[in-house]
Amino acid sequence: MKIGVIGSTGRTGRLVLDEGLRRGHVMTAFTRRPRELAGVQGLAAVVHGDGRNLEDIRRAVRGQDAVIACPRRRPSPRTRRPVRPVEPITPILTSLPPIDSR
Repeated sequence: MKIGVIGSTGRTGRLVLDEGLRRGHVMTAFTRRPRELAGVQGLAAVVHGDGRNLEDIRRAVRGQDAVIACPRRRPSPRTRRPVRPVEPITPILTSLPPIDSR
């Protein structure tokens, strides 16, 4: 299965990537910090982008069978602005293609 992981350099995202690779899935990582994944063997692709940018997310999810989002919930160390629980996931859901439920 082709799986895209959004937030792949965070603690949870990295665990998801590692487990997917261990199980033999074709894993694509989406991150703002691609250098942090330089040592990860077996990734199909590393897509550099920002999870708040719809076009970046669309590039990352194109062609995937599944997408796992691991957004940051705690305040950004840069802005110290609190993150509302729905805020990180909204652009991700907006960017996904329609689901064929036939």
